[in-house]
Amino acid sequence: MLYYGQGMRRDRIEAYKWFLIARDNGVRRSAEAARILGARLLRHERVEAVVSARDWQRAKTR
Repeated sequence: MLYYGQGMRRDRIEAYKWFLIARDNGVRRSAEAARILGARLLRHERVEAVVSARDWQRAKTR
C-alpha cells in the first residue's frame, strides 16, 4: 500500500523499511520485494530505510 500509495501517501522508503522488517521476521515473499524495490532506490534512500527499520526493531524489543 505504501509503495503504490493506496489509501495513503506513496512512500517507497517506508515501503522498503517494512519489506526489510518482514524479511527479517521470516516472511518469504518480502525478501524478493525488498530486493526489487531496493534496486530502484537511491543509495541514500536505502540507507534511510535500513536505519529506520533497525530503529523500529530495537524499539520493539525494549
